[in-house]
Amino acid sequence: MTAKFSTQDIVEVINGIILSGRSNKVVGRIVWKLEDIQPGDWFIAMSSNYHDGHDDLNDAVLRGACGCIVNRRANYAFASKDSNTILISVADTKIALLDLMRAWRFKVNPKVIGVSGGSGRQSTMVLIHEFLKEKYRIHLAFMNSISWIGCIEEVLAMPEETELLIFEAGGIERGDVSRISGSLDPQLAVLTRLNKELTVFKRDVFQAAVYCEILEAIDNSNDNGYAVIYDASPLVTARVKDLQCNYQTSLFSQTSLLGLNWLKSIEIESISAAMQDAIGCTVTQGDLWCAIETVKALGLTHTKIAEFFADVEPAIH
Repeated sequence: MTAKFSTQDIVEVINGIILSGRSNKVVGRIVWKLEDIQPGDWFIAMSSNYHDGHDDLNDAVLRGACGCIVNRRANYAFASKDSNTILISVADTKIALLDLMRAWRFKVNPKVIGVSGGSGRQSTMVLIHEFLKEKYRIHLAFMNSISWIGCIEEVLAMPEETELLIFEAGGIERGDVSRISGSLDPQLAVLTRLNKELTVFKRDVFQAAVYCEILEAIDNSNDNGYAVIYDASPLVTARVKDLQCNYQTSLFSQTSLLGLNWLKSIEIESISAAMQDAIGCTVTQGDLWCAIETVKALGLTHTKIAEFFADVEPAIH
């Protein structure tokens, strides 16, 4: 089932204060887009440079929201006379949303894989899913926005029986990836290839730092922590070295194409075309390496990996 919260759940998770209305036992989804509201949902007012969700409180209630989560303010543009409408205030609704996502992640409590990087994030996620779908009940949380909200909506849609959550983390600003990955505590992080090497050194260094933020979310003291890092870029290599990752790592520069050296370029093209037909996306050699190293870290044997390729493309051997 999709994440749903009662008044008490929300107050406890986000340390909120009920400004108006009375607590009830109704449980509802967390929604921040007016068009997505269904009767019984909670509307959380999000602000941006172009719009303030606090201006939508009346419309949210008219659409059926049982209550609204708002930033702490003295007054709100809210004329509802319905005493059953609950307003819960917090210091920052952005932090509240992250906390609610985190609460659902730990209520379901699956294994968690975070995938970040420049290119091939989603194809790598789909490959991992295809390799492991017979072993785990898997939920893929792709990004719905390039902003800091990222994959939050998809994580909140995670079914309660999920055994493995694979989420996509991307960003533009420093800290975008950290907000998501730091809230979801992945046991395993995957860093895919960069799009390309740019020509402005400071910008390149900054972008490498953004891509590598997901590595900061893995607890160095956790013996179960693991990272798969496509470190073909020297800037990624330098950043990984600066982070002094003490957990186990699989580096592309060290394993090279070990495990893929039986695949020729024409065979990879054939696999990519077959994957396009089977799962709706093409793949590259880098995507295959990231996915294979990830599933190996989760205990999938070489035999099972070979069986997968045999099923996808019988001509491969």
